[in-house]
Amino acid sequence: MIEQRRLEDYMRIIYLQKKENGCVKSATISRIMHVSRPTVSVALKRMAADGYLVFDENSFLHLTDKGEALAKRMTLYHDTIQSLFVRLGMSASDAEQEAHQLEHALTPLGFEALERLHSALLETPLQFQPVESGPVPEASELSV
Repeated sequence: MIEQRRLEDYMRIIYLQKKENGCVKSATISRIMHVSRPTVSVALKRMAADGYLVFDENSFLHLTDKGEALAKRMTLYHDTIQSLFVRLGMSASDAEQEAHQLEHALTPLGFEALERLHSALLETPLQFQPVESGPVPEASELSV
């Protein structure tokens, strides 16, 4: 079985590549994820066996309904989190990295709460100071 986080990454990449280019091959996934072709091949065969995708006669990847539902959910989570962080003053590149980490940790309940916060922030004229990226403070440096 493929690790859930990895599965979600694969599904989201396949979904976005299909939207952008109309078709997806395993070599594209390998290049984007910086993973060897054999590793991608094994993972994709496992995902096909689990019902997330199918290969056509030309070896193009196609998400099943199950795979597309997961991919759309992960894309929505990612895009909402990234937009929320940018709205709160984070740079787009930092927000992208943070969203990629958090998208895997959210439950539907947690996402619903963040989505409500995001919607509320979009409706307000508040301006937030930029958040600077930098080293993470040690626990002893944090004041509680």
